[in-house]
Amino acid sequence: MIHIDENTVVVGVDTHKYTHTAVFVDNFGREFASLNFTNTQEHKLVDQINSVSSQGKKVVVALEDTEFFGVHIAKAMMDLNSVHVCHIPSYLSER
Repeated sequence: MIHIDENTVVVGVDTHKYTHTAVFVDNFGREFASLNFTNTQEHKLVDQINSVSSQGKKVVVALEDTEFFGVHIAKAMMDLNSVHVCHIPSYLSER
């Protein structure tokens, strides 16, 4: 179980076949950054997460992996020690 507190940033990642969107929110659910990237640009997400975690924030990545479109993102997240990755089924995020 992951504890969300004032030092937590949640990154919601919506995956698609060719492009993806990541939205960064604070512990109150307020968006403070967003990022669009392609399948070959997951380094942009990694760089943004590293920037946030370097500020002493705990990062939780909520990855909606529809049709395995986010498998390369999950692989990139495995190299980040300070990141928790949660799989979010698409039926929970369709609203």
